[in-house]
Amino acid sequence: MATESSADPAIGNTILLEHVDQLIANGETDYRLNCALKYAKCHPRADLSLQRLASLTNLSVWHICRLFRDEVGIPPARCIKLLRLKFAAELLVNTSLSVKEVAASVGINDVSHFVRDFRGVTGKFPVEYRTRVRKPTAVSVVHSSNAKNG
Repeated sequence: MATESSADPAIGNTILLEHVDQLIANGETDYRLNCALKYAKCHPRADLSLQRLASLTNLSVWHICRLFRDEVGIPPARCIKLLRLKFAAELLVNTSLSVKEVAASVGINDVSHFVRDFRGVTGKFPVEYRTRVRKPTAVSVVHSSNAKNG
């Protein structure tokens, strides 16, 4: 039973991330909030504080918080964390960066916090996630490209 409850947060976070991605792609939110979401998604290492996002969108901190809660359905800090961790997951799968380098690449300086948060979102430790989800190795890619040429 403990296994089921540990999987639930990962599923819920996946659904939230899909929701946020849809909002960004479809422009279904207030255009200023959409700009803040796009900026956060494209600049995961940047200063993504409420003050910075409010400044980028010409809104007050209170107003940007209200837009996040009303239109995204979660507080801005949680949304930013999910976007950063999603980018971290992509880096783990598509690069050979160490976990420490991935954490730094997404603006999280404390590796232990990164590992804890990553596991909370995905249900897996970063190294475990990398080994389970990683794309085919370079050897497989080279072999298949040789088959096309031959």
